[in-house]
Amino acid sequence: MNILVPYLSRWNSINRSRYVQILSRLAQNGHNVYLAQPPAMSSEDSGFVERGGSLNTIRLIDVDMPPLFWNAALPLEKVVKKGAYCMKLNTAIGRMIRAYDIDAVLFYSMALYPLAGRGGVVSVYDLGDDHIDLLRHELGRSAVRPLIHLAERLLGKTLSRCDCVFSVSHYLAQKYFPDSIHLPNGVDMDEVRPGSGKHLRPAGPGPVVGFIGSLEYFIDFQQILDAASLRRDCTFVVAGGGRQYRWLQREKQRLRLGNLILTGGLDHEEILKYVDSFDICLNPFRLSPLTHGACPIKLFEYLAFHKPVISSRIAEVQRIGDGFLYWADSAPELAARIDEIVRQPREAAGRAQQGYEVLQRHYTWPRIADRFAEVVQERVEEKRRC
Repeated sequence: MNILVPYLSRWNSINRSRYVQILSRLAQNGHNVYLAQPPAMSSEDSGFVERGGSLNTIRLIDVDMPPLFWNAALPLEKVVKKGAYCMKLNTAIGRMIRAYDIDAVLFYSMALYPLAGRGGVVSVYDLGDDHIDLLRHELGRSAVRPLIHLAERLLGKTLSRCDCVFSVSHYLAQKYFPDSIHLPNGVDMDEVRPGSGKHLRPAGPGPVVGFIGSLEYFIDFQQILDAASLRRDCTFVVAGGGRQYRWLQREKQRLRLGNLILTGGLDHEEILKYVDSFDICLNPFRLSPLTHGACPIKLFEYLAFHKPVISSRIAEVQRIGDGFLYWADSAPELAARIDEIVRQPREAAGRAQQGYEVLQRHYTWPRIADRFAEVVQERVEEKRRC
């Protein structure tokens, strides 16, 4: 099967996204994956911060953009630049489909709506995030109701015209397209190496309470800061980079949080070593339409290391983790859950083991990639018979 993916980030970025995980396995399993990517760009967006090595399992197609425009500092930069990139893709995609004899196109932006229902190929849309709420945030004050309504109509039209729609969570499926196929996030168990992060364990006061991931607006970092202020007998680690990093640095200094460690951007292998070094893991999302539909990869990476996890009460995570996760939506609650885990280690270990067993049954990347390939191959064969 030949699959084309119009990607909105750099393939070799430090952000090991859902698409990197699924597409890498498709290529390893013998499918031909062609990925169109935008030019490199200086940005705090982890999707454009590139690693030193290279993931050469797929065919990369670089899409040119005018350098003066692409490298300029612009208002609403993320929306404007990615929107322009999608417009360029819409004009070039036909040539790519013909050149590489493409069977299916996988995309995840409503700005690429001309791909929906395109003749000759299977169009596959992935609801990996709440794209309307993401747009609302990125537009800020420009997110007037008529514009958001237009985006909602465009997304609905795109989904209805596609040959296949996947959704990362039940919450997003019910909100936007109930007929979509559930395809969650997961973890690669081959990358999980218990004991690999012992050298990273900080020498400060323990236990070590840690977070991994992109430092973006939808994570409740204020909760972590406040909890670190309340529990100076614990060491807090925030492992990752992103647009909130500089603000966190300033707040750490202002609050004199010597028990808070900020690592900055790291590649995926190093991130997993940090998980190994934690005693307790954090999944602290702000409560919003975007986060209620999230299926966080970090959650499964925590569980793969048999760690107790404290999470915000976001809808999809509550569905996944009912019975084995700890819950906290405020700093006092978080501090109390830390104390509960420390005082009841056997209970915490039992919950971590239950989470690990759920993970093994439902949330591993090879299983998820196989499901994706099975569904898309069926659609390709159906289209060939027509």
